[in-house]
Amino acid sequence: MASSSGWRTTPCWSPRTGQSEPDVVFLDIGMPGMDGYEVAHRLRQQPGLETVMIAAVTGWGQEEDRHRTSDAGFNHHLVKPPELQAVEAVIAELERSRSPRTDG
Repeated sequence: MASSSGWRTTPCWSPRTGQSEPDVVFLDIGMPGMDGYEVAHRLRQQPGLETVMIAAVTGWGQEEDRHRTSDAGFNHHLVKPPELQAVEAVIAELERSRSPRTDG
């Protein structure tokens, strides 16, 4: 979805295979082996990734699920399949956080 909209994407099937420091991570929660909560925790421990924007992408959308992802350090919670507008909102927030403020 993101690459078809012109964004550069790099799939990563394991936290050990990442070759770059991402701007944003869209992370599935219900992965086999190591779940998304653990992956997010490990990402937050990596130098340079302590503040990376992480969006949970999950089939679980109850309020309790949203609290759990927030408590685990996720910045966003997107329910599968995420709508393009929701993905774009995450990217827009990232871009706003990088733009210099022009108050006045």
